[in-house]
Amino acid sequence: MKKMIVISVILFLIINAFAATFSNEEINGILLMGEEEKLARDAYLELYDLNFL
Repeated sequence: MKKMIVISVILFLIINAFAATFSNEEINGILLMGEEEKLARDAYLELYDLNFL
């Protein structure tokens, strides 16, 4: 959990550093991709706990 927060903060800082070169649509897409990755991680951890992986 702590690692995900650090990754989210780093991603936020990177996006802000280059915000002038990204459109709002691109920024929203990058943030959505981060949320999708978090969801995938949670799904894999749950499947692992259930011995499906």
